[in-house]
Amino acid sequence: MSKKMLREAVEDPTTQVRKSSNNILGRIYWTLVKNLDVSFQSFNTSLSRYVENDLNVSPQTSSKRSEKISNLTAELTCYDRMSWNKFIEGLKAIQIIRLRIRVEVWRGKREIYAETILDTDLCDVDTLVSHDPDDIENVDEVDHGK
Repeated sequence: MSKKMLREAVEDPTTQVRKSSNNILGRIYWTLVKNLDVSFQSFNTSLSRYVENDLNVSPQTSSKRSEKISNLTAELTCYDRMSWNKFIEGLKAIQIIRLRIRVEVWRGKREIYAETILDTDLCDVDTLVSHDPDDIENVDEVDHGK
């Protein structure tokens, strides 16, 4: 995904939210970018810092950092889907350190069926895997034990 598309998404997150109407995580992510008033320059700087951390890209090579930026940018700007792994990586990339998610679900009209709250430091969430199942390009490279 091009830097141009990332720039457009960061500079106009409202459009990104609208275009991601069937992508719940994408809508949440770009609403946060908008509400935090993240500029393209700060987004780009944060993303560069993110990939320079051994906890996020290993081994630390220029090609691995570039690949991570490319894959993450593609997933974050995709209108159709965003995985939980890329959502968390995207939050870390814009220097979000803590996440609280509250989910309430209803059955019928306003009758609360269930509620759950997740509260975690993002540094405790490991998004580094040798093969990221969310990276579509690598699907053919996976050894399925055959």
